[in-house]
This record gives sequence, C-alpha cells and structure tokens, in this order.
Amino acid sequence: MASRLPHYCVVGGGISGLSSAYFLSLARPPGSYRLTVLEASPRFGGWIQSIRNPNTRAVYELGPHSARYGGPTSSLLLRLALSLDLQDSLLWMRSNQEAGKKYIYVNGRLVSISPLSLTAKMPFTRSPIGLLARKLFASRPPLKPDLSVDEFLRTRFDDEFADYLGSALMRGVYAGNSRELSARACLPQVSRCNLWCDIPSPHYKCLTKFTTRASIIPHNIEQLESETNEHIV
Repeated sequence: MASRLPHYCVVGGGISGLSSAYFLSLARPPGSYRLTVLEASPRFGGWIQSIRNPNTRAVYELGPHSARYGGPTSSLLLRLALSLDLQDSLLWMRSNQEAGKKYIYVNGRLVSISPLSLTAKMPFTRSPIGLLARKLFASRPPLKPDLSVDEFLRTRFDDEFADYLGSALMRGVYAGNSRELSARACLPQVSRCNLWCDIPSPHYKCLTKFTTRASIIPHNIEQLESETNEHIV
C-alpha cells in the first residue's frame, strides 16, 4: 500500500531551495512527511561555491560572499547560521574596513563607490542625489504597477546611474540583468516609498549587539550550503 505521508518537493538545490527544505524539516516531526530536493546540476549550492588557493590559502567566493546586516534576508540568514551552529564561523565587518569597499568597473578601470561618492564624481557627470532631489519635485506621470530595475532607475535618476551602478548592482546581487528584474521584487523599499532611502523594519531583532556592523561574512560561505544539505532530514 502506497504511503499516504505528505510529499514535499523543492525544485532547485541552491541555497534558497536547501534552506527552504531545511526549515520545512524543522517544522515537521521526523517520519511524518517525505521530502525531495530536485537539482539538475551535479552539485548542490547553486551560485555558492568556495575555492581555496592551495598556494596562498586565500578563499575565492565564486558566488555571494556576504550579507548586509539589516537587509531583507539577513534575519533569515542569521537564523539559518545559528541553527546550524555556525556562529563561530561568522565574521563581522565594519563598513569602513578595506573589505567593505565597493567598486564598479567602468571604462577599463575600477571606481570606488560609496554613499559619499554619489555626487558629481566619476563615473557620474551629475550628482545622482541632486538629480533625485530635483525629480522629487518635478511633475511626472504615475508609475506603472511594476517596472524593471533598469527602467525604474532611468526614470528616477538618469541613464548614467542605471548603466553604471544599477546594472553592476543587479549583476552582483542577483547575477541577473537589470532590464529583466522587477524593481518591486529587487528594490521593494525603494519602489514602495519612491525614494532612495531605508525603511526601518521591526523584524530584525537577532544579534542586536552587532547593529553597528555592515556585513556578515562566513569564513567559507560554501560551508553554509554543505551544513544545510547535511541537516535536511
């Protein structure tokens, strides 16, 4: 007689699929369900892959390498890491540290990008902040229900901002094309308030003593994937 246990199927063995399967396994008693994770590639982890240089012992992250504390997914990421007893493998990095600097590649050179650089500085010929301030008070047609990230940034800033920063940001965070990604999905706070600002959230209560930290960096982020995979029951 076929088992009548509920059978859950997670499509995709990247970190999203593995963490979904893991949290599902925590929510159900062992033996009360069946769980299958489908992955087309020969390895789990998706974009996450850590390679250690045998000569320098440096770790190269081929996918995501950190998470911004206070971001929309950081609470879930911290819960996952703590549940897997990986708290000792987390590195807390302040935004003013060398590893916290951000660069974009423009016209054959690396250009440092920070909130203070959003003035009339290469690669921008005009200040994006000043441009946004002017557009806030300018009359404009109402936005469509949803826009691509590229269209949203061109509408609220200008072509330079969309080409140089928006495209690089979406490729770095989502490994995707800003012309094909939803502004509502990828920039929910920005598109909701129609401003470039942070909306405080009451949900991030974990590890409040680290509120001054900027990013969470596991020593080896592939460890998060492997531990999650091993703990799925």
